[in-house]
Amino acid sequence: MRVRRSAILLLAALLVLLAGCGRVSTPVVKEDASEPAAVATHELAWVVQEVDVLRSALGRLSIALDDDGSPHVAYYATTPGETGYEIWYAYLHEDGVWRTESVGDTVGVAHGSLALDGSGRPHVAYVAENPSATAQELVHVTRTDGVWSAPEVVDNVFVGNISGDDAGGLFIGGQEHRYDAPLDPYPDSAKFNVRVEGNVFMGNAQSSGNSGAGRITMETRATLRNNIVAHNNGGLYLQRSEIVAENNTVWQDWRVIEDKKGLGESRFSGNILKDLMGGIDARATFTGNMVPPVVPGRGNMKVEDVFVDDSVTGAIESSSFDPLTLTTTLRLTEPLPTGKDFTARPINIDRGLWRVIKTAAEHEIVIWGRPRVSTTGYKTFEIPRSFTLRDDAPKGIGATPIRN
Repeated sequence: MRVRRSAILLLAALLVLLAGCGRVSTPVVKEDASEPAAVATHELAWVVQEVDVLRSALGRLSIALDDDGSPHVAYYATTPGETGYEIWYAYLHEDGVWRTESVGDTVGVAHGSLALDGSGRPHVAYVAENPSATAQELVHVTRTDGVWSAPEVVDNVFVGNISGDDAGGLFIGGQEHRYDAPLDPYPDSAKFNVRVEGNVFMGNAQSSGNSGAGRITMETRATLRNNIVAHNNGGLYLQRSEIVAENNTVWQDWRVIEDKKGLGESRFSGNILKDLMGGIDARATFTGNMVPPVVPGRGNMKVEDVFVDDSVTGAIESSSFDPLTLTTTLRLTEPLPTGKDFTARPINIDRGLWRVIKTAAEHEIVIWGRPRVSTTGYKTFEIPRSFTLRDDAPKGIGATPIRN
């Protein structure tokens, strides 16, 4: 049995620098030079502070002091109830309270090292496990104005978002909209790479119907991995960006358009990409994907429906909203299938009101929020399929739903 260790970072160096220990000698100056100078000694105690009480520290710590002598720490830790490992950064705020921030996580990270530059900005280097590669990756991130330069969009369910402009569910723009000034220099991959992983996009809409799920544009560098996109008014719109897309399921329309000097080639592998809109109008390689036959590349397969049909439809008998928990309970006319976990699955109510399931069992579904105030009540529901791959599906393609 693994014993959880409290994440109390008791760094000897840190403690010494915070308070010191043992005896400190202070000369006592005498006006009479004929008498020998005395020495006074003062006892100093260890000062123990809990840096992070929420996580289990696994060692491999790194510490640095800023110009004011305040400590900054990078460490390798796990969070109870979550898988994988993370590099965390902590610093002692001027109010005397330790602040913690996640620097980065993958399947596994290790060997974090921290340094402060001349402006006091923290820089962290660490080794990351890449599940799609045979080797480990060395990653460097830095933090400016309170924001780390390697943002992450991980394990979210995007439903029911509507936009009159670009993108319904998720919009990522690498540059500002600038019409009267040049754009910023394009940073290298160690400094700028947006991670979009493990997300579900359903029931989102955009006014022109081309990017209801999401749009990635304006010189973004992004890694898309293990995302599911379906049932949106407009699918995934990839424009003028450098994309690595691995093991995603896009069961609707998608686009790859526009290129620009200075951007790297986009790479797609192991994806299921259903309906290509237009051609591939950018430098991109496609390897081992399930794509329409017009998509060039190596080892690609024709698009087939290879998913388990685990969708559920039914009628709603009544509903009630709880303002304290901000949830709505739907009571059903027929029981739900047994042995299935519907937690965090999207649900479509009355063919257009998308929400996310909190819990579901037998004749009851509890959803987050309230679809809308209704005087006639809700009538029908559909829990779309999870896009779990069938056992006979080709290996190594498509997303693996994290919620089943």
